[in-house]
Amino acid sequence: MLDVTILKVLHETVTRARDALKYIQSCDVFSPEAGFLTEREAEQVERAWQQALDEDWSRTRYNKDLPFEPTDPDPSIRAYQLKTMEYAFLEKRPLWMLERFDKDGEALLKAYAARLRAASQCCRDALGAGNIESFFEEYWKEARDFNEGKVLRDQHMGKQLDNAEARIRQRYPQYQNKEPIRVLTYIGAAHEPEAYTQIPVRLVSLDAYDKGLHAREQCTPEVRRQILVKGILKVFTWLPVLPQNVPLLSFDELVAVAKESSAYAARFTR
Repeated sequence: MLDVTILKVLHETVTRARDALKYIQSCDVFSPEAGFLTEREAEQVERAWQQALDEDWSRTRYNKDLPFEPTDPDPSIRAYQLKTMEYAFLEKRPLWMLERFDKDGEALLKAYAARLRAASQCCRDALGAGNIESFFEEYWKEARDFNEGKVLRDQHMGKQLDNAEARIRQRYPQYQNKEPIRVLTYIGAAHEPEAYTQIPVRLVSLDAYDKGLHAREQCTPEVRRQILVKGILKVFTWLPVLPQNVPLLSFDELVAVAKESSAYAARFTR
């Protein structure tokens, strides 16, 4: 049987990676979040990772060659994933990728990913232009697309958990007779694969998730402020004029920062 722990995080930072370390140390198999992987890609990642473990790569070589490299464009999320994966490598934990779509799912995913990228860019463009209302309108369009994809991915991950035991035992001979096999997967706090699996799982939430982040009708003024904070840090983080205390500012102060940052950035794009 499998003993599955699902570790949910919202604030993906290097600090959160350190919080995940004790869970990595207590698992047999590590299953990191990697959206939109196909079956072929998942197998390639698992083989490359296992080869690096078998060859006993040094920490220096690991960080240079990266047998599994995150693709998330958000710098803080990428830093979190890189550090978490480094911990898993140093603890010599084999990987089992929870997302491994077949060919039909691959076509659906590519279309969804393209739509989500386009929506995200519209959102960034609106904020970059200093148009706050347009930013929120585009944000809620992006949230709608996110929610559609989240259900698709959660259903898939739940199904993969149902089938994981036999495939893990086949992939890793050292676990053929082990009972139970302790599997740790980390995912974003919004995801709910536990709703779509038939096996029992243990949920550990390192951060509280407010559904108002992706549901307009449930969005409180504080969540709206948080959305603007995240947007500003994504779009304007390269500007030297950006205040260091952005996460602590009021909504009105954030609006002023966004407009000032937009005007400043426009000097370099004319």
